[in-house]
Amino acid sequence: MINQPSSCPICGRTANFKLIQSHQTGGVSYFLYQCFLCQVGHWQPFKNPGSDWYEQDERYSGINSQPFLDVKPGQKLLLNQLKPGKLFDIGCGSGNFLAYAKKMGWDVGGIDFDRNAIAAAQNVFGLSDVEVSDLEGYCRRHSNNKFDLVTFFDVFEHIDNHQEFIDYVRGLVTSGGRLAMTLPYGGAWRWLVPHDLPPRHLTRWTDVALKKYLEDRGWVVEQIVKEPATLEYLLMKIRFRYGRRFSFGLVKKISNQDKKNNPVKNQVVAGKKNKISLSPLVARAARLKDWILFGLPALALWVVLLLSEKRYVGMFLVAKTIV
Repeated sequence: MINQPSSCPICGRTANFKLIQSHQTGGVSYFLYQCFLCQVGHWQPFKNPGSDWYEQDERYSGINSQPFLDVKPGQKLLLNQLKPGKLFDIGCGSGNFLAYAKKMGWDVGGIDFDRNAIAAAQNVFGLSDVEVSDLEGYCRRHSNNKFDLVTFFDVFEHIDNHQEFIDYVRGLVTSGGRLAMTLPYGGAWRWLVPHDLPPRHLTRWTDVALKKYLEDRGWVVEQIVKEPATLEYLLMKIRFRYGRRFSFGLVKKISNQDKKNNPVKNQVVAGKKNKISLSPLVARAARLKDWILFGLPALALWVVLLLSEKRYVGMFLVAKTIV
């Protein structure tokens, strides 16, 4: 077992720690310690695996090859609440959020250390002011750049330099400007967030710990919302866990028949194979099958979790600088 840390890498204070969990992957043993002072959990070894690891990770490489086109409801609500200005997205990924913000009238820019993600942002969404970089490198090269809104969605749990990160963010935000972020809820039922593990994720936060951390560093938290697992979310979790056992080949049969009836499903556009989404018939069949097989278990699980803190899977926070 790795020796208990003498000081907390999050709050920087000498503290006692509680061992919460252990995890082994890739031949490395990790241990999750919770600081009694700041209440944040961190994994030891406490080290981000770097850009090469993320470029090869199946969860991210798949998104880069077929980027999401839509954005999350919370992101839309955030932009609808604010007057358009200059926006900078840290860890912008393949750029779907920036593309949406641009349509809403924002002047956008972003960074990601994943080269494939930036290539997707440029080629799929036509974004020009995005670059391959970490936050420190960007701030050194663009020390005069200021933004009305700096966002980092599902980034904070990945990093191993939180104090430095927040300092750089503060340097990017205008006086009276804002940051917005999302991250997993640390108190979630582990089965609902199976990928909340190292080396992908290095910290676990509650709403109380996150609010205090930012307020201690001069931010005014305007909004923090814990996001519960929806019925649809639970349905998909059950489907991915048990779906293969109950597939019966129904959707595949309908898809094969649909291909026979509509033979131009895969077109070559500009020399590249254009993957067209499932036809409405196949999509409806897949969704109907999921609800028939897993709808009742998902509903039962949703009811059981209704009064439990463990039903929350994510957090959304907006904070403002002190003018």
